[in-house]
Amino acid sequence: MDTISEKTEATMAVNQLYRKFIDKFDVSDWEIETDHGFSPIKSIGKTIPYEVFEVKTERDKILHCADTHILFDTEYDEVFAKDLNKDSRPDYVQTIDGVELVTSVENLHVKENMYDIEVDDARHRYYTNGFLSHNSIFLCNDAVNFVKNGKNVLFITCEMSAKKVVKRMGANMLNINIDNYDRESVDTDLMCKRLADVRQRQVFPMGKLFIKEYPTSCCTTLDIENYIKNIQEVKGFKVDVVVIDYINIMSNYRSHNSDDMYLKIKQISEDLRAIAVRQECLILTATQTNRGAFDSNDITLSNIAESAGLIHTADTMFGIIQDADMRSENLYLIKVLKIRDGEGKNNKIEMHIDYKKMKIGETGRIFKEDSNEPIRLADAVTVHRNPNMNSVSENLDLAKTSETQLW
Repeated sequence: MDTISEKTEATMAVNQLYRKFIDKFDVSDWEIETDHGFSPIKSIGKTIPYEVFEVKTERDKILHCADTHILFDTEYDEVFAKDLNKDSRPDYVQTIDGVELVTSVENLHVKENMYDIEVDDARHRYYTNGFLSHNSIFLCNDAVNFVKNGKNVLFITCEMSAKKVVKRMGANMLNINIDNYDRESVDTDLMCKRLADVRQRQVFPMGKLFIKEYPTSCCTTLDIENYIKNIQEVKGFKVDVVVIDYINIMSNYRSHNSDDMYLKIKQISEDLRAIAVRQECLILTATQTNRGAFDSNDITLSNIAESAGLIHTADTMFGIIQDADMRSENLYLIKVLKIRDGEGKNNKIEMHIDYKKMKIGETGRIFKEDSNEPIRLADAVTVHRNPNMNSVSENLDLAKTSETQLW
């Protein structure tokens, strides 16, 4: 009983950090219109009072929402309601009738309870008063971090356009506000200067980044391995890391017409693992969770959707946790769900996201499974560090003397 009590108290301690909702309603039998049809609503949460912003468009659509309510621009990039029409520039947003000009954005200086809709849909987009809204950046952030650490990365996108991937990674790597990226990216001198600044700050020479776009449900593991070989033969670079967005919307060349999702994901994951062994590279991808994990403050392996075969095949699995309370604070928790070689299972690491720069970083806090209070991440690392290993500074010195020029 003591152990159960301690875990319950630890969960409560985490939850108190992200208090946003005052009530929640289960409406799983309702549906809402999205940009690709009607999707089920999982729940509606009544929030604490927020300042009301009013957004108007050229066709007299009016939306009352919170300042950080997410809408979509002409490229389907996310934008906060409060950031529309800043600096006297006209903005356009996606609506049920197509793209419309935003004519005004006004803080009404009144506070009201808001209602946050959780959609049972991978895109998490829906229409509110005719506006396309959002209630999604880790793979792009991971790819940038691998490149900064000297690894050659192949990014496979099966959903987002390659243009959008470049924009997100560019904003992250070059420290550019994503709202200004289209304007600044055409300035060649500025971009070269920013890239030179990034290189100068690196401990390791930066790796190469290759981005390949495939239509949804068309990319197979054969395509990926052939592209890896092509980079090595034509470009002369060995691919160290392959990031795939994402496994569920790949195609299974072994069984094209099968509706068995368990078999599909199991075979694709096994084929990806085989590629990792043959090509001596790391493969990183994402998968969907089932309805039980949407907007939850915890996640387990039982929440992995469609195929347990993926769980059995992967060496390491992390759960990305962000309920609406965390979202209001721009925070995530990364939970270690499975780790084949190592410690730390069920620990949660707190992360902060900067939506303007598309960057995710550690806050320095970790919640251990058997602890009521968060500890500093540095302390957790120190506890598990082998005393016979070199210090961090010594390892960096060794790395500098053995680095290989990749550019």
